[in-house]
Amino acid sequence: MSLINSMKLSEFLKLNQEDFKLKVDENLAPPCITSDLSTIKLTFIQNNKQNSYIYYAPKYYYEKCPQISINKKMLKMYININDIL
Repeated sequence: MSLINSMKLSEFLKLNQEDFKLKVDENLAPPCITSDLSTIKLTFIQNNKQNSYIYYAPKYYYEKCPQISINKKMLKMYININDIL
């Protein structure tokens, strides 16, 4: 229940799916590939508005992927919310 009224969730709900990727030259970063981890999807309904966020293997990409197009700050917020749930 503490998540519902938390500042973490309030800040997180301001994000869009596009916020998780930085605009950089894709040729500068090697791709990270994994096939043994699952996708995590969050859906929130608040004030008659639905927000969905989906990220494949978020902890893997946060901890092990050197790809510079990943917005690690936003991804860490996503991981923290999932850890609370």
